[in-house]
Amino acid sequence: MANDWLPSLQRPPESGAAPRYLTLVAAMASDVARGRLRPGDRLPPHRELAERLGLSAGTVAKAYSEARRRGLVEGTRREGTRIRYAEGLERMLSESPRINLSSSYPNPAIAPDLVAALAQVRRREAGLTGYPPAAGHERHRAIGESWLRMTGIEAAGLAVLPTAGAQHGLSLTIAALLEPGDTIAAGPLCYPGLMAAARLRGVQVATVGEDQHGLVPAELVALCRGREIRALYCTPTAANPTGHTMRRERKEALAKVAEAHGLLVIEDETHRPYLERPTAPIIAQLPERTVLLVSVSKMLLGGVRVGFALAHSSLAAQLRLTLQADLLATSALDLEFVGALIESGEAGRVIARRRAEVRRRKSLARRVLGEFAADAGQSDGPFLWVATPAAMTSDAVAELAESRGVSVAPASAFATSGRGYRDGFRVALSAPAEDAEVDRGLRILWEVLVGGRRGRLSSWAV
Repeated sequence: MANDWLPSLQRPPESGAAPRYLTLVAAMASDVARGRLRPGDRLPPHRELAERLGLSAGTVAKAYSEARRRGLVEGTRREGTRIRYAEGLERMLSESPRINLSSSYPNPAIAPDLVAALAQVRRREAGLTGYPPAAGHERHRAIGESWLRMTGIEAAGLAVLPTAGAQHGLSLTIAALLEPGDTIAAGPLCYPGLMAAARLRGVQVATVGEDQHGLVPAELVALCRGREIRALYCTPTAANPTGHTMRRERKEALAKVAEAHGLLVIEDETHRPYLERPTAPIIAQLPERTVLLVSVSKMLLGGVRVGFALAHSSLAAQLRLTLQADLLATSALDLEFVGALIESGEAGRVIARRRAEVRRRKSLARRVLGEFAADAGQSDGPFLWVATPAAMTSDAVAELAESRGVSVAPASAFATSGRGYRDGFRVALSAPAEDAEVDRGLRILWEVLVGGRRGRLSSWAV
């Protein structure tokens, strides 16, 4: 029972901070996470809690209503309000109406025209009723070649394998071409999906140093001399999370190191379409030892899980067998939908709109964040990497920003080890539907950074 519950904050929310009812919801979620509230606990009637906190009954009622909408609590006016037994906290964290500057999801407001594409898919309905082969139909592989060509990658002489997104392609590559106990080299800040896929397969991740141009070849050589490394994972274009793009010379140098040390290169080009004229990928220099991964979902529509793996035939054969054991085949319906978007020119138009959106929002971010964005340097793709000012930590910034309704991703979410990087956080700009929402989130973030620099990071923030 929790009829005497008071949230962790011991004083009413301050005016000018996040709306009071949202702050109360955040405190409720925090107390669930800390075990102060448990599933089934009944909360005080909203009028009673309002009196204890010095808030209006309407504010507390609104907080209870919002917590119910998010799945954190349940109950009726007659039965009272209690903490849900279901995964209320997870739902609260994933579906809260906060301003999302932590995820590089594509803005649904500039999604492609679905009606025309679906109409075109329907005309091919007869060919979509059976199970496709693991490697996809020839037409679907051609769709992959078209997508790659749109990003400046030629597939001539290499095999294209449809996947259920780049994450699936990454997991597939690790499962097919590495063994448990093997080690992958990656930067000190890295796409979290790599760590998840490697951990699932019993593969270790070792840190190789990087600079403003990406992974440092000399550091990779030193790592290979010190321990057995089987593969290199890299994101040469608009790297996640820093936004760095490798120069052609850096790619060539890394390819030479990989060849000299017999490394498999996993080249993740998920954000490559954001650049209008990217340089040739590593696979063009080291085709027999590289698997290149791309994703359609990040650029066109998050709900369409389609990507492609490009590899030499000797590697593609192993990938195909593993894909068949894992998934049987990538959805033919999704592939046809992507093909319709490419053929109609809609895919190209959406990419152009996303590029324009990112340019506009990055200009806004640099204007609002001012000096805090001064060290962001080159930052391609849909995000900025902001170095944490002295006397602050990125985890503290993220926690306080979250309490004010804005989410950002701290360095700890990307770290392959506990060293080798300067603390900072990623500000993703592509998920919010409106520029005005991005502007609000950035202004709140600026206030958090200014307050922290002046030693005013609130110990009350949840």
